[in-house]
Amino acid sequence: PYPVEALPPLIRDAVVSYQEYGQQPMALVATSALANVALACQGLADVARDPQLVSPISLSFITIAESGERKTAADKVFSAAASEWEMEKYKDAQAEIEKVKGQLEAHKAKKAGVQNQISKLATDMKKNHLQLETLGAQLEEWDANAPRIPITPSLFYEDVTQEKLAEKLATGWPSAALYSDEAAIVVGGHGFREERALGFFGFLNRLWDGRNFKRDRISAQSCFGVGRRLTCSLMMQVSVLRALLGVSDGLSRNTGFMARILLAFPESTMGTREYRPGMADNPNLRAFHSRIRALLDQPLPVQDESLTLVPPVLALDAEAHGLWIAYYNDTERQLGKLGIYETIKDFAAKSAENAARIAANLHIFEHGAEGVISAGIMQRAIALAAWYLEETKRIFIHLEEPQDIGDARLLQEWALRRGGQSFTQRDVMQYGPNLLRKNQARRLRALEMLTAHHVIAAETKGSRTAYHINPALTDDATVATAATVRSKA
Repeated sequence: PYPVEALPPLIRDAVVSYQEYGQQPMALVATSALANVALACQGLADVARDPQLVSPISLSFITIAESGERKTAADKVFSAAASEWEMEKYKDAQAEIEKVKGQLEAHKAKKAGVQNQISKLATDMKKNHLQLETLGAQLEEWDANAPRIPITPSLFYEDVTQEKLAEKLATGWPSAALYSDEAAIVVGGHGFREERALGFFGFLNRLWDGRNFKRDRISAQSCFGVGRRLTCSLMMQVSVLRALLGVSDGLSRNTGFMARILLAFPESTMGTREYRPGMADNPNLRAFHSRIRALLDQPLPVQDESLTLVPPVLALDAEAHGLWIAYYNDTERQLGKLGIYETIKDFAAKSAENAARIAANLHIFEHGAEGVISAGIMQRAIALAAWYLEETKRIFIHLEEPQDIGDARLLQEWALRRGGQSFTQRDVMQYGPNLLRKNQARRLRALEMLTAHHVIAAETKGSRTAYHINPALTDDATVATAATVRSKA
């Protein structure tokens, strides 16, 4: 189960109260909330695991959920405050933007006049060199003092190329998110084509690490990005995840892009979501949105007109640092051969850093971008980071699982949800998992596998065969805990 109790009370209350209405998987709802927390906090501070290990606090999430899981609804609810804030800031700046645009037109006209004079005088540069020097200096001064269009917040990007994202971040608002509730748009977009994926993955890694980036192009505007932050939150179907993992023979993992991601693939709630009336005004969501707006309203720590972020650094108190070291060491020990994270060592190697980043976000959300991170907050952050790491291990087991085993597991879970009642092939065809209803060959192989592993026993009387669940699997604890059910498969 998602460790929702590890979230700060204000986030937890908003997540739980909304999930009771929307009935999406808890991990999906909580991850939407955390992504918006990271967006609001990432520009306000960095975090130090020790004096040498200082990093941004941006977070990157991928949530796997099929169509119909109400991904868009959850995403819309938790990003509402940031979206409204972004629009309000844009509207507030419109009058000033229009004024500056007029000034720019006048500036361009005057500049064109001077350039025209320079062209005429350049026909005899020796005779007119003094005038040309004066006009050239005048042009440089005008360019240096040219009116500048105010930079307004642009927080959310979706269908965007690496070049456009680099340009927007370098010349615009320094803190943003690559955000999509239908990440097929992102993964299927121009930036993730095989010939471009390597550059895009590298660029996203550079942003996650908080490093500067430079883009030199002959055919497009060059830019230099310093002090920029990017949070990622992508929701996608499992088929899109497979496509992402398969881009250019696994570049998403080979480049380290996936290792930085916090993954969730919660069990679907579809089929259990009977109608529940919503509240006209949810006070828990209102409080969450109010805090997000308050964080966004805080002046960003920038040092010049280009809005270069120079965030203060949050440190861990002694006890929190001890907890972080213990988590780091425990995780590191499991990366080698025979370790429990050997197959996902790339993710596990980043988990302790993600724990520190989560802790910084929780601290800022509760206390602002000052003080030191306490042991209590670090403990909660470790619980969250550890959950995402275990979830990643489970996801990759699922992705690499042979079809026969997956079908058998699916059939077992269906049978256990029936309370351990006996069933027949006709029951499976009428009420069982959709994948097995019409495909007789897969259905029979699933039954054979469950029989061979003593999960079920077949009893034939005449022309009727009934399947009985092994009584050892029907105790309440086993039925209630999906992880235990899967382990017995």
